[in-house]
Amino acid sequence: MTELKQNPIDNVTVKNLGSALRMCHIQLTEDVIDKIIDLVELIETKGDDTSISDIFELQDSWKPNK
Repeated sequence: MTELKQNPIDNVTVKNLGSALRMCHIQLTEDVIDKIIDLVELIETKGDDTSISDIFELQDSWKPNK
C-alpha cells in the first residue's frame, strides 16, 4: 500500500488558522481563510510555476454551483 505524503498545510484548518489570526488581532471571515488555505495549497503544489491561469482556475472553483 502506498502512503500519501502529508504536507504541513494539511494540518491547517479554517478553525485553527482563524483562531490563531484572531489571537493576533487579525479578523477574517471563514470564507476568506478557506480561500487563503486553497491558495497556499496551490502554491505549495506548483511553487514558482504557479501561473495566472492556475489562479483563475482556482477562483473559478470558488464560484457557486462549481
